[in-house]
Amino acid sequence: MPSVLIDQNIMSYGDIMMFTKIDGVIGYVRKKPPVDGTWLREEFKCLPTIAKLIKNAEISAYRYIELDLEDWKRNGSGSSSKLGDLFPNSEMGEIEPAIERSYFFQTNLLDYLDTSSVVDFCNWLNVKGVGEHALKNRQYKNFPESMKSNLENISRYQEMCRTLQKEEQYIDAFHLWTGETNNIDYFLTADKKFINAIKNSNSKCKPVLPSQLLKYMGISEIEPFDFQENVFYGIGGQHMWEIA
Repeated sequence: MPSVLIDQNIMSYGDIMMFTKIDGVIGYVRKKPPVDGTWLREEFKCLPTIAKLIKNAEISAYRYIELDLEDWKRNGSGSSSKLGDLFPNSEMGEIEPAIERSYFFQTNLLDYLDTSSVVDFCNWLNVKGVGEHALKNRQYKNFPESMKSNLENISRYQEMCRTLQKEEQYIDAFHLWTGETNNIDYFLTADKKFINAIKNSNSKCKPVLPSQLLKYMGISEIEPFDFQENVFYGIGGQHMWEIA
């Protein structure tokens, strides 16, 4: 059974329903999908199939703290609905980050969630000798054994980052490295630019688009969405009426 680390952009696209009120009735409508005819729309169409594979335990899906934090700060994440949520957290396992950021970067929650703070952390991980320095930290004895090992082998992450042009992609490289250190087979993402940029890293955790994952698994038939566009659904998910 393949193991897959699910990127936040996949989780966001997989949250397909929006809570609303029409003519005094409370219910849900489909969020606007990617533009029809684009490569991203085709990847989006693969998501129900991947969701079904996870639900049927044909794929082991995973998340970890840094991806969860990205979800917390996502616009509208607080109003997302279990109705139409293709990738509920209850079906995800949790893995440990390659390096736990909170051991070295302490601040208030809002700053901790900010993307710039994660970029700063990733840049710090790329400083020469950072692994040796971190292992001399007074908290060293409290570090998990896996994190000690990863600090000793920090050059692997630095090698990944050297293949990239943008610092913002260092975050995705950290996700990929975390997948690799946890022996995850695939990093599922909708970020084609990152996949192309990191292709020479030879990661044991392979970054893939949804369509590529299905291809590797030998699956050609895709599942339809349970909820259709331009339809108003009641709070229980029942079909109410077509939206003009």
